[in-house]
Amino acid sequence: MRARIKNQLQHIALNQGVQKRWKLWSQNGLELLKQLELEPWAGQRRDTLLEMLEQFDQRIQPVEQAVKQAAEGNPRSRRLQTHPGVGPVISLATILTMGEVSRFPDSRSWVSYLGLIRRKTPVACAGD
Repeated sequence: MRARIKNQLQHIALNQGVQKRWKLWSQNGLELLKQLELEPWAGQRRDTLLEMLEQFDQRIQPVEQAVKQAAEGNPRSRRLQTHPGVGPVISLATILTMGEVSRFPDSRSWVSYLGLIRRKTPVACAGD
């Protein structure tokens, strides 16, 4: 829901010629969004979406804080976070999904477990 709200707000900004990308969610970006001069219904929609975003952020904040603390307390999670683009959520999800690394004989087995590579043998079609 939060991503959908952000997408809708992003489209409102883009329709007004404002292209901030991820900076739209900074304090300055949100202020700019609030100050856009819009038609009455679009302005009401923007205001409603901003209220909803604030409510979601308030509800999600404790969960995000708990995930961050759990990730900081886990050495494997901290190590995974050294990779660009990997944050607390992704690192913990990877660790919880993967389990103990030693149970996989090689990297191919792990990738296969996650379903990221195709099967080795081709599957016969019904008409073959």
